[in-house]
Amino acid sequence: MMKILPDILVYYVKSSNGVKGASKAFDELESVLDSLKGRKFYGLIYGNPPNDNYIACMGINPGDNFDFPMMTVSGGEYVQEKIKDWGNNLSQVPGIFKKLIDSNQVDASRPSIEHYSSMRELRCLVPIK
Repeated sequence: MMKILPDILVYYVKSSNGVKGASKAFDELESVLDSLKGRKFYGLIYGNPPNDNYIACMGINPGDNFDFPMMTVSGGEYVQEKIKDWGNNLSQVPGIFKKLIDSNQVDASRPSIEHYSSMRELRCLVPIK
């Protein structure tokens, strides 16, 4: 399914170990929050694991003033696939990204995105030309 994303302003933490370090990067972002409720989280993937760069991101809400660097995630056209109950299905993520990349004309100037829509739903998004 194709989706058009707007530009998204986020706080971010770069993983020191690509996708393998995602959990640690998200832990750092989440450490400043009292609650995850009402928050949007994104994982940006540049390149292909294991030769990748991974950036954990948190959408900026009105009134936020955290001591993290900020950036804008480029919007545009993406193809996506949803994973239900992602916490128990993380092993599916690499295969879904591979399928989306292999079956579309990818725009390599933008990252692939993990959008954690909720505690139950993850959207895998790949930028297309």
